Amino acid sequence: MLETKKYTNLPAFTMLELVIGMVISSLVITMVYFIYDNLSRQVMQYSRQQDQLMVYTQFEGLFSKDLQLSQEVSVVDEEHIVMNIHDKEIHYFFEKEHIIRKTETLDTFKLKVVRIDFKDEQKIDEKYQYLKLKTELLGASFEVFESKEISLAKRMNDYLLNEH
Repeated sequence: MLETKKYTNLPAFTMLELVIGMVISSLVITMVYFIYDNLSRQVMQYSRQQDQLMVYTQFEGLFSKDLQLSQEVSVVDEEHIVMNIHDKEIHYFFEKEHIIRKTETLDTFKLKVVRIDFKDEQKIDEKYQYLKLKTELLGASFEVFESKEISLAKRMNDYLLNEH
């Protein structure tokens, strides 16, 4: 006689369990993607901000050093300043979106210049010459204020030469 085999229940997943597992895993993968995308945008924005801050810091340090070392600062026009340091001239050109520093080489700083104030007129009792730049950085306004002491001899010479 032929023996018939009995079918027993084998442990396995049903179709419903597989579909639920796929839905849950797709939700987890979607959430991970959105978190990654958001983090990468924030990192890129932070990197751009740090680049702008670095450019600002480099400009401010170099500009301050040039002004303090200069023997004479003269204004050519509203967008051009010349600083004489020993035997060389350093030219600063202030444009709307960037600042150019020209010596033997050209340096360009990507800073937005809003306004320039330069006190060029000198009186005998004024000891300081100053320059104030209003710039925009990271969506906010910043002012770079630099001053230089004018020697008494230069003040006397300028005063006496301008009087006659």
